[in-house]
Amino acid sequence: MPFKTAALVSKAIPTMLTPLCGVHTLTTDDGKEFALHAVSSDALDAEHFFAHPHCSWERAANENMNDLIRELFPKNMAFNVISTADIQRATFLLNHRLRRCLNYKTPTRFLWRT
Repeated sequence: MPFKTAALVSKAIPTMLTPLCGVHTLTTDDGKEFALHAVSSDALDAEHFFAHPHCSWERAANENMNDLIRELFPKNMAFNVISTADIQRATFLLNHRLRRCLNYKTPTRFLWRT
């Protein structure tokens, strides 16, 4: 997204999550980009929760994904040198990685139920 405004985020979340099966809850931090959280929640028919400040364990899936991304792009790596091809490769690898929380299916396989 070009900007993290509440209006853009409230439209982007349902667009990105609607193809997924069974989104029941959303858990975010209390950033101003989530000020219109009700728009996203209503569009997805999902409950919205806010994690407490400095309690990253309340957003476990997000923190797990951050760790997986850091395996591909280490913490000392500058993100401004990552190419579009690098991002596409990382996306492919992450979407085709077996996940215990998906009963050892990949996110892609789980999403498309193949």
